[in-house]
Amino acid sequence: MDNSGIQEILHALKLHSAHIDEKLNTMRDQFENRFNQVDARFEQIDKRLDNIENRLERVETKLSGYGLN
Repeated sequence: MDNSGIQEILHALKLHSAHIDEKLNTMRDQFENRFNQVDARFEQIDKRLDNIENRLERVETKLSGYGLN
């Protein structure tokens, strides 16, 4: 194979590599976005659970004030 044939193959490989890199970067960005969405959702759930816990503590305090626990 002559030098120009090798250069064409190398050029094709470089283009293919760039295309794969672009796909991987897109997939990484999509993954990071989805991860951030899930993380934000867990933060919301955590806040809601904290709120429920606080409400239960207030109810327990009221009940103990009435001698009911």
